[in-house]
Amino acid sequence: MDDLLESGGALAAVPPDATVADVQAAALDSGHLRILVRGPGTAWQVVHVRDTLTEPETAGIRGLPRPALLFPAGTPVYTVLSRMRESGNQLALVTQSGKVLGVVTITDVLRRLFPRSRPAPASPR
Repeated sequence: MDDLLESGGALAAVPPDATVADVQAAALDSGHLRILVRGPGTAWQVVHVRDTLTEPETAGIRGLPRPALLFPAGTPVYTVLSRMRESGNQLALVTQSGKVLGVVTITDVLRRLFPRSRPAPASPR
């Protein structure tokens, strides 16, 4: 699964003591609706920006994040898809030796399993 990771991309993440405004700013800056909440080691969480919309901007995000799905780098793609579907998660963190290597989305997984085929060339008339 680690081959699905894009190299060099920064994770859209906030610290655990972030405010609602911090999450919304991270979403605006990154273009992502799901923002990672950094934890010690691999104890990361995910907060969806929609869950912040009814909260005051100065409020902390405590109670809003959910545990992130974690997979070791060598996990088979079919296993990842199955667990993502079962849990309703749209993204998962890829880990190796207790470190987060990056994020894989359900779109990444589906593209791997069902690559787009090139259209057949038009036949001459």
